[in-house]
Amino acid sequence: GEAGASEKHVQLIMVDDPTCRYCRMWNEAVGVGYAKSPEGRIAPLKRVRRGARELAGLERVVYTPTFIVMQDGEEAGRISGYSGPDYFYEDLRAILQRAGLESAAP
Repeated sequence: GEAGASEKHVQLIMVDDPTCRYCRMWNEAVGVGYAKSPEGRIAPLKRVRRGARELAGLERVVYTPTFIVMQDGEEAGRISGYSGPDYFYEDLRAILQRAGLESAAP
């Protein structure tokens, strides 16, 4: 389909740490299928480390994983930590809805 003129550049930035157990749990439970999920189509994933330039100017990231929804270069919302796939998707959908981004997906 044709993209609407109002289409925003949206990205989900994951602040990842190879030593972080919760990051690995997210990778196994959510990460493997995220790109194919409706949310993953709206907000593609980009992994960064703490201190990455993508995080410059944002509120400090304390926990890993932290997931930051970026919309046209602005933070639309964030999820700190990981407590299971259901909570993750619920929180992410709430952020996307507040930002007016929820599912163009079926």
